[in-house]
Amino acid sequence: MSVSLNDIVIALQYHSHMFILTPQVFRLDFDAPGSKLEEIVQGYARLHRGCPCGRSINPQALWKVDIPFGQDALTGLEDFDPTTARLLDPAASVESVFGGGNFMYSSPAINVVIGLNPSGPAIPFRGIRRLRGDACRVSGIFERKSVPTLPQYRTFVEQPGRVFIDKSEYVERLLGSNSDARIPIIRREAGYGKTAFVSLLAAWFRASGSPDMFPERRTDYTTEPHYLTLVIDFAELAPILPERQSGTHAEIMVACKTFVADSIERFYETHADILGTNRPSRTDGWMHTYKGLRYLRDVPAFLNC
Repeated sequence: MSVSLNDIVIALQYHSHMFILTPQVFRLDFDAPGSKLEEIVQGYARLHRGCPCGRSINPQALWKVDIPFGQDALTGLEDFDPTTARLLDPAASVESVFGGGNFMYSSPAINVVIGLNPSGPAIPFRGIRRLRGDACRVSGIFERKSVPTLPQYRTFVEQPGRVFIDKSEYVERLLGSNSDARIPIIRREAGYGKTAFVSLLAAWFRASGSPDMFPERRTDYTTEPHYLTLVIDFAELAPILPERQSGTHAEIMVACKTFVADSIERFYETHADILGTNRPSRTDGWMHTYKGLRYLRDVPAFLNC
């Protein structure tokens, strides 16, 4: 199989997918004799002009790399270290550097990285990077990697460098076009990830697929619209129930009603910015019942959020 120099993939340091390009985007033919690396630098300088990062292309910062990116090109670019790469002379010919297939082309990879002026401080990436399989890492400048310790999805994505297993694509299986939109009951032992998955579902609907909350999609699944989400955690009911079987029916009912009222109050608090003046007062006992919550659903301002 013949290798074309026009298959070289170029990326701009600290920048997103829109700056990961091939020579054809700039109407360049790297297979033509005499093609120079500086031509691509000039093309990037034009494309980058006016970028909100406030920096300029450094014509002398051009590195030859082979960064396989697999599922997510920014994963490798975020880890790029110029001190481990080969610095190129922009005046060199493309053929002298990459001729004879002297670059990774059999699998998706970045072959050239162009630097910025000034070079530092680093511009942190945002969002969630895919590593391998369902393993992901929160982007950002970080000194060490960590794993989640609480089963709440939002805590997964708050800390730069945090590594976790992504289950967001299961939303497609549960709520995609071929599903009946019902959430199954997951009966597994403690530590299986049940609470974490429920919190992921809640975050999915509240964020409406925000790119900073979830990793890059690997399918064409269209994200669901924003939904108000009520999460009920029965682990919070157990501590307020009478111990063992000593409680009366009335005491058990009081505990259950308190639990429901507290769960609904958290719902109101979570969506306070959407409810606005429709948010019920904490002293309104009826609006902290399931019937009261259903009544609020019919308020026009609530439906139009």
